[in-house]
Amino acid sequence: MHISSAPQDANLVLVTVSTNARRDNPEFYRSVDAESHWDLIDSVGQGENPEDMVVAIDWDPAIWNRVYAGTDGGKIYRSGDGGQRWEALEVDLPRIAVGAMAVSISSS
Repeated sequence: MHISSAPQDANLVLVTVSTNARRDNPEFYRSVDAESHWDLIDSVGQGENPEDMVVAIDWDPAIWNRVYAGTDGGKIYRSGDGGQRWEALEVDLPRIAVGAMAVSISSS
């Protein structure tokens, strides 16, 4: 579904996959060695709903190791350490897929 490498480190890659186009059995992975080894991230999306898939990933342009992930179920997560640990953001979206995101530098 989606693959994204960190802008300042091409060896750090996040990818979301499923077994078919219906997004069955979604999984979210992280690699720190240019895709030679993958670690499953099970704390994003699948917590409340095992079928909630990460469908958008975007890196913060101001903080190199901060990354955001949006899910099919309308949840948004943030990691401040390049995707090792994640927290759900308090965003109250209706049940709508976060299919794309753009993170920009704030002027304030």
